Amino acid sequence: MAFKLFVRDFNPLTNLNDLENLFSEIGTVKKVVFKERESNGVQRKVAYIEMSSDVEASNCIERIHGMKSDGYTLTVTADKAHVPNPNFSYKQPAYVARPAKSKMQPNKSLPNK
Repeated sequence: MAFKLFVRDFNPLTNLNDLENLFSEIGTVKKVVFKERESNGVQRKVAYIEMSSDVEASNCIERIHGMKSDGYTLTVTADKAHVPNPNFSYKQPAYVARPAKSKMQPNKSLPNK
């Protein structure tokens, strides 16, 4: 099973090959994907890196997280969007019947014209 990492806070001029070379020193990189996202009105690049094993991904987090590169401090974390949540269930919630809506009664306190 492949394990995905989320990388941010790197030099905006960094390209795919630079990140792939950095992470391939620690383990086998299966895929690198760049995405641009807006954070506080500023466009930033982030990367998703897929490693071939959990052990290699953990080693990357330990060795690369906090590393300085081109004046930027790299942030490497597990990509939580792709890590299964053991407490998640696909079961639909039980049907809860709603009480019937009451019909509105005309307001008799107002005079008819």
